[in-house]
Amino acid sequence: MMYTYCIKERGRNKIYHRTITKAEITNENILDREVVRQCIEDIKRFDRTVGYYSGPWRYDIPFIRSRALYHGLDFPEYGSRFHTDLYPVVKKNLSMHSRKLKEVAKLCLGKSQKTELDPKHWIMAMSGHEKSLGYILKHCKYDVIDLELVHQKLEPFYLERDTSI
Repeated sequence: MMYTYCIKERGRNKIYHRTITKAEITNENILDREVVRQCIEDIKRFDRTVGYYSGPWRYDIPFIRSRALYHGLDFPEYGSRFHTDLYPVVKKNLSMHSRKLKEVAKLCLGKSQKTELDPKHWIMAMSGHEKSLGYILKHCKYDVIDLELVHQKLEPFYLERDTSI
């Protein structure tokens, strides 16, 4: 289930996001449909998105596409949008003890704003626990803030490729 998502607009403080509600979680006819629908609409605002361990062969993009198919929603077609996954850039260009985004941010920026990934919040979110859903949203917001700054630091070290979403 998709609890929330965040997409930060480059160079601005604007973060597009939506979080599932308790009413949606407990309604088997709705579940995460509206979160997925809004996420797709927000993806369509951009010609290119950037993520971390997110590309077509990794996690985020296939997960969103799978949820869209489950709900009968139209996901952007091949070639209509592009995506940059920074994980392969890090793997190719940096030698680190860990390739987690938090560790890459510490190396590139000297710090990370990311919160710890506390599994209890993901478990409690399954029942619509508002505090946990808020924690997950905050975690995702800090994630995209770090991601943008890391992306800026790593841009001189790779050539942007047009990889379809």
